[in-house]
Amino acid sequence: MDCTQPERYAIQRLDNGHYLAVQDGDQAVTEVLQAHEAYLFHTHEAALRAAQELNHSDRGPVDVVKIEWEPLPHPPITGFRPGRPQPVPAPRGD
Repeated sequence: MDCTQPERYAIQRLDNGHYLAVQDGDQAVTEVLQAHEAYLFHTHEAALRAAQELNHSDRGPVDVVKIEWEPLPHPPITGFRPGRPQPVPAPRGD
């Protein structure tokens, strides 16, 4: 399911202006300098819940900021020509 809304929401620290991101491996919350590096929420409500949890657990002060976001276009499928049958490779005799 593709999301058609162009905006996203990030959490920003109020004391230094850094954004919050989630590391891939251990899912730890880290600070990043650029909004495009931050973890982006699809809804304001989800970002607000996370910000409130961070503030209530003394990991703030943070706030939610709206990020103008443009999805990247899907890359073209190479080697595919619409309307023409595609060759099927012959099975190999292993």
